[in-house]
Amino acid sequence: MVTGVDNKPEHVKVKFKVSGKSIQTDLQDFAGMRPEASVGENLMVVFDPRDPKRVLSQDWVDEPPFLSFPILGTALLALLCTAMAVAVILRRRWYLRTFGSPPLADAKTQPASESKERKGEAATHLTKP
Repeated sequence: MVTGVDNKPEHVKVKFKVSGKSIQTDLQDFAGMRPEASVGENLMVVFDPRDPKRVLSQDWVDEPPFLSFPILGTALLALLCTAMAVAVILRRRWYLRTFGSPPLADAKTQPASESKERKGEAATHLTKP
């Protein structure tokens, strides 16, 4: 049962019985939001058996509010990161099409001894001492 509500509602006080003990506590918020309730209204609650002062509304456990600040912030951040990644990919593709990729050196396409012999130099072989 709801025993007290302020005007925001920033504090919703509920009273319920657990194992014959009557407990009165504030209803916990979910993402900074609390359900609208009025004094004297019956409200189904879910509580932590180890700490009965941690209480949520049963409706919010079954179907939590969809649009809350943390959910909207996370969605906006994910959208921003995705847009930045797409922008970087598109810019890189434009850069490579406009300026081309850097030419590969002859050393990567041919063995070192063949590339030096073609230039008229003697081939040097590296050996371990």
